[in-house]
Amino acid sequence: LPQAHLYLANVLFQKGDLDEAESHYRSGIRAMPEAESAPARNNLAWLLLTRGQRLDEAQQLAGDAVRLADDAHRASFEDTLKQVEAARNR
Repeated sequence: LPQAHLYLANVLFQKGDLDEAESHYRSGIRAMPEAESAPARNNLAWLLLTRGQRLDEAQQLAGDAVRLADDAHRASFEDTLKQVEAARNR
């Protein structure tokens, strides 16, 4: 179940287990249809931002999340993208 990877990754991220969370976000993204992967892409972008690593990838993921977002999530995903862009410009 691709969504299970997303939910598990969210729990692991909150617990601070970033390596495992990243692994599950990536597994979920691979397993989900692209149109359903926006939340996982956004959250993985946020995880990379939190780490301060691979900000180019984080920007791509966040941009994809915005592109794929439904109306209910678009503003939140746009905020992630802005935060990543700001971090890249520091």
